[in-house]
Amino acid sequence: MSSTKKRNQMISSISEFLIAKKEGQSVLNALSDEQIEIVSLTITEKGYHYNSDKKELDFSNQNIIDDLENPENPKTAVGFLVAGLRDRYLSGKVPFTVLSCDNLPNNGAVLQKITLDFVQKFDPAFAKWISKEVRFPSSMVDRITPATKNRDIMNFAEENGVHDPALVVSEEFFQWVIEDKFPSARPKFELAGIQMVSNVERHEKMKLRCLNGTHSALAYLGYLAGFNTIAECVSDDSMVNYIKYLWEEEIVQTLLTPEGENLSDYCSKLLERYQNSALGHKTWQIAMDGSQKLPQRILETVSDLLTQNKNFKGLALAIAAWIK
Repeated sequence: MSSTKKRNQMISSISEFLIAKKEGQSVLNALSDEQIEIVSLTITEKGYHYNSDKKELDFSNQNIIDDLENPENPKTAVGFLVAGLRDRYLSGKVPFTVLSCDNLPNNGAVLQKITLDFVQKFDPAFAKWISKEVRFPSSMVDRITPATKNRDIMNFAEENGVHDPALVVSEEFFQWVIEDKFPSARPKFELAGIQMVSNVERHEKMKLRCLNGTHSALAYLGYLAGFNTIAECVSDDSMVNYIKYLWEEEIVQTLLTPEGENLSDYCSKLLERYQNSALGHKTWQIAMDGSQKLPQRILETVSDLLTQNKNFKGLALAIAAWIK
């Protein structure tokens, strides 16, 4: 969607749905099928059962405990991945590549860590095989997708004569950056506009600090100022001047330019995206779970600025707005 027009797109590449809770064996059969070469995950941060303080799998989680006791009948994502890989390991099959698409820094490394943590508990030789044979490329996905409302579904049905309960509303823009860490063959992702790079880390920092950091700053200050959406926030000159100040004087100072990017152009494009009134991205929605979001989005930038003996008064204002 843009601020002036809406465009519908039918996703026709999905050939089959399997619901793991109801069709667990069918999912395991698919995972063990050598025709399946890549297994991607988009399950949100919570789906990884990752203890970020201990930097390991959350072994206190009951579902993880159950999967370790009964690995042939998994409940969790990591349990299913391990069961599929174990079948390939025992059968002498080629493993699949595991591609995380969730909003976790170094998501591939995190996924590899929790997979090995799980496997080490019952089969160290299998863990060694995973370390040697299985690839876990990191990736970064950037596309603003506000929560789908019932009104979106109803409007779509009225305009197009189709009731789609799985409708996704998003902006036109997308960026998908993948670490080029695959076995000998992989799809030609570049043909779909995907950026293949040697290291995703700089892109992750750019997105987390430039986009997510200013998104949070706008969400807290904008909400307190009575703005309902990000587009409303950036219709106000003082808000625009504020985030431009954040980008130019504070955030970009802490970044190294990622492969194929221009930081100034990236920030200019962000402002255009924020001005997209068709999205209706709520300040309240972005402001949720601030205590989990702010460390990566803002506090790490502040820490880097302190190390460089530089001012962070703009980000201090965002933190004050969060506290308020």
